[in-house]
Amino acid sequence: MYNILFADDEPIVIQSLQFIIDNDFPNQFESFHAETGADAVKMCRVNKIDIAFIDINMPGISGLEAIKSIKQANPNLVVVILSAFDRFQYAQKAVELGVYKYLTKPVNRTTIAQTLRGAMSIVDAENDKIINNLDIREKLNAVAPIVVDDFIYTLIYPIESNKNFNAYLEYFNITSTRYFFCTIALPPSENKLNMYTTLQQLIARQAECIVGPLMMDKVVVFFPLAKEDGAEHCRAIIRALYRNLSLAISAHIKIGASDICNELEHSVKIYNHSLVALNAVHSDGFLFYEDMQQSDEQKKIDSLYTHILARIKAGDMQGASGLFASCMTLVKAQYDLPKIKNFLFVLIVLAREAAHNIDASFSSPTAFKDTFASFEAMTTCDMLEQYALSCFADCVHIFKSAQKSQLPPTIEKSIAYINAHMSEDITLEKVAEHVDVHVVYLSRLFKETTGETFKDFITSLRMDKAKKLLATSSKSIKEVTYETGYNDQNYFSRLFKTYTGQTPTEYRAAEAKNLLHGEAKHDKTINNC
Repeated sequence: MYNILFADDEPIVIQSLQFIIDNDFPNQFESFHAETGADAVKMCRVNKIDIAFIDINMPGISGLEAIKSIKQANPNLVVVILSAFDRFQYAQKAVELGVYKYLTKPVNRTTIAQTLRGAMSIVDAENDKIINNLDIREKLNAVAPIVVDDFIYTLIYPIESNKNFNAYLEYFNITSTRYFFCTIALPPSENKLNMYTTLQQLIARQAECIVGPLMMDKVVVFFPLAKEDGAEHCRAIIRALYRNLSLAISAHIKIGASDICNELEHSVKIYNHSLVALNAVHSDGFLFYEDMQQSDEQKKIDSLYTHILARIKAGDMQGASGLFASCMTLVKAQYDLPKIKNFLFVLIVLAREAAHNIDASFSSPTAFKDTFASFEAMTTCDMLEQYALSCFADCVHIFKSAQKSQLPPTIEKSIAYINAHMSEDITLEKVAEHVDVHVVYLSRLFKETTGETFKDFITSLRMDKAKKLLATSSKSIKEVTYETGYNDQNYFSRLFKTYTGQTPTEYRAAEAKNLLHGEAKHDKTINNC
């Protein structure tokens, strides 16, 4: 059934049109009549008119003025003009207004019928388009949560080095790559899902953003920004968000906000900034990364964090384990268990990402969800550390396998030279001369192959040798200093503590204690036999 309007100040015209549709299109139309332009506009506003036959010359506002008003309210309405004037300027204006047909009176029955059929086809096509769009929207609404989760995971835990965000940006109608993150920590509760739903609704009403899934007790929110949006705009968003969430959910909401970034390729780093800010919030409140002043302890943690990843990429499980133990000593002194979980989770994901980039068959998006579940079930730091070490071991295996098959001969020759001249002053220039390559090329090759700079790689080897000498020999600290290529014992001791968390003397004592404990355990086993 179509709704049709006949607007004409001559009743005979309306009666003639009604006669045609009653006889040629029985039971297909519901008719509405108007004798002025103003009445025609009101009729179209009150009723959903599909097709309108409108006289161009009526009392009050003209037919053209009425059509302009009607089309502004309903652009899809099909309009047919009836006019006793065959003037070019009227026809031209009708075209500008999007009129379907311009018919000059008198009009025969056949022309009216043909025009109606054409108008009906247009209405049908538009209705089909609307239905299809509704179907598409329903399907999109069904998959929207999946797309949102996938987008957030891709931003903060990418498993591919060549990420393409264009499809996501188009889906979410985001036209700028300027953005910032906030990470929200929910307070302990048995109704976290209800809290999460409330959070989603509140944020959606407040700002244009993409709210990520509930991950343990945290929610990541991605805020796209316009080019003119600055730091104060972001601060206003977070201030309002914290106030509203505190009122609606709890007074113990914590929010960490990142700095602003213009490149999505840096999303992992920017997300981590929001985590660093979140971890610095005490009982409740919010903090921006750019407002933080890192303590000396935090700087040490960040340094060890970087070196752990470098040793994993170098395939050095022993070195990574030692650095990890030192790092955890500092982390446990600084953070509570939820923050330690957060710290380790990010470290594990970055290690897995690096391993995945070497071997695409390693890890998968489901690994993130598995890690969430595993972390949620762990209640002690020991459990978390053991889980992290097992993950690191898997990653190290990938890198060691890759090194065996992919280590360039230039790097192999360089490493052999470094090991043979460990106690000497080793420079990039000397090694480059030995392997007969340019220093710039060798520097870049070291970084690409080992994941560390030339200087950091040599330092790692020297620290490994120092640990071995301290644990297995009676050489003095001064002798160990010289044999590992250092002239200043105080500098060596400071560097060693940075890498291991212990002074050389403390490390030697701890290793001796471990050795005695191992021997005692061995003797006890023999006696029991």
